[in-house]
Amino acid sequence: MTGALSFIICPCGAAAPLYERKEAGKYRYIGRIRLKKEEGGYAAWLTRRLLERAELPVFQIKLPKKVQREIKTGVIWIHCPGGRRIMAVAGKAVHFTVECD
Repeated sequence: MTGALSFIICPCGAAAPLYERKEAGKYRYIGRIRLKKEEGGYAAWLTRRLLERAELPVFQIKLPKKVQREIKTGVIWIHCPGGRRIMAVAGKAVHFTVECD
């Protein structure tokens, strides 16, 4: 039963906490970002809602240990609203900046 329940909750892969950078250099939790395993590694999808919640477009994703172990290339793709893709270096955390229109 619990296996089926976890499939219903997150059928697409994993989720990771997303933080925005504040002016003082600290980070503030703004939500969870969806991670999906793809052919070339992992990809994250940044939603327009999460992007609008941030004051600055500078983000950090703390990757789960399972994802850290499975990333072979050392990079993760971030899919932004509007079709833009960002390639970022992956480690315990992924830091990236979204250029706003």
